Amino acid sequence: MREIKFRAWHIPTKKMFDVFSWCKDYVLMQFTGLKDKNGVDIYEGDVLQNNENKKGVVEFFDGSFCLKSNGFYVLNNGYLKNKKVIGNIYENPELL
Repeated sequence: MREIKFRAWHIPTKKMFDVFSWCKDYVLMQFTGLKDKNGVDIYEGDVLQNNENKKGVVEFFDGSFCLKSNGFYVLNNGYLKNKKVIGNIYENPELL
């Protein structure tokens, strides 16, 4: 079984938190169960980069986690593991 974890972006303070309980003003992001090439947990909303500096955002689409890049979804979870987490869409919107 894969580990189920969440983190949350707190809108008023613009900070990321681990989730222990639920309250308003948070954007919830689920752990994909995967780690990037450096062993960093990959969550929804993370921005990933490959060796050619191409970037994409991790999203849940059509029943699985995938990478959205240039308007297209890559549905292969193995594809996510060969990338590097360089930030997320909330703390680092300038990456997109």
